[in-house]
Amino acid sequence: MPENDLLKSLGMRVRELRISFGWTQEYLAEQLGVSDPMISNLENGKKRIQIDNLLALSRIFDVSTDYLLKGTETYEINKETASRVADKKKK
Repeated sequence: MPENDLLKSLGMRVRELRISFGWTQEYLAEQLGVSDPMISNLENGKKRIQIDNLLALSRIFDVSTDYLLKGTETYEINKETASRVADKKKK
């Protein structure tokens, strides 16, 4: 996926999450410790995100970084994999 598309997709997911939480850009910026314009630029796909901010967004919204970056949630897959591995160990 081209970087521009990745940034727009990430921004779209951040915006959707922020709105679903009922938060303003200003409030999210405060929670993240960044400026209001940074949130606006992020949501509009105009700003790259630093790794520490990506991790912080993941914690703030209680979603995986995979979800933020790719729109996928890996928790269920990992849970299933862990269960299969545990079952194999029991045998």
